[in-house]
Amino acid sequence: MRQRISENLENDNGKTNCRKCGHSLCASNENWKSAAILQQKPMNGAGGAPYQSSDHVLLRLFYCPGCKRQLGTETAVKEDPFLEDMLSDI
Repeated sequence: MRQRISENLENDNGKTNCRKCGHSLCASNENWKSAAILQQKPMNGAGGAPYQSSDHVLLRLFYCPGCKRQLGTETAVKEDPFLEDMLSDI
């Protein structure tokens, strides 16, 4: 059964897939971010004055390996693991 999870992700029979190209990222009980293409950028200056000297705060962008569509983002402190973002069938 196909279920929309977000604008860019869906669950389909226990798999988390890209909604644009259907690329299967992982099982729905795993963190899909580990299977995505990762780009990290320092937030230095991106959020205004509070981030002027914060090279250790990152913007993480996650892309589909199949079609390169951006699937999601998160902010994190350098060296922090990905936020847990597992999608499961309801």
